[in-house]
Amino acid sequence: MVLNILVYLTLFTLIISKFLDCIITYRGLKQSLPEKNIIANFFIKRYGILNGIIIICLLSLLIILLAFFSIFISDGQYKILFILFGIPISIIQFLVSYRNYKIVNKINKNYFIDIKKKNYYILNSLIKQRGVEQFGSSSGS
Repeated sequence: MVLNILVYLTLFTLIISKFLDCIITYRGLKQSLPEKNIIANFFIKRYGILNGIIIICLLSLLIILLAFFSIFISDGQYKILFILFGIPISIIQFLVSYRNYKIVNKINKNYFIDIKKKNYYILNSLIKQRGVEQFGSSSGS
């Protein structure tokens, strides 16, 4: 009973961690970050970013589900192997997703700061060219 619960928890963490990895990888690729996985790179170059990510996600899900269903056909020892391999794989996928999430958000933050600085400089140059009285409201008159 406890072993079955651990197997289901492992399955859940594998699926969630892969799903998060796919989402963050998609966001990173949309911002021109390189994909380091050779197999994922092949599908992304061949079918485009979104379709390549979907294919990789579905293939991973298929492998996870095949492993999951095959352990119920066989002996209980394979359940232990599923847990022993599944939990570290989930942890690694969560860590990779978190690292990529931090990189993508750092790029977004820097881009937002650059836009704010650029808008500030444009506004300052307009004020200097046309004079302050055109842009501000007159105080007290």
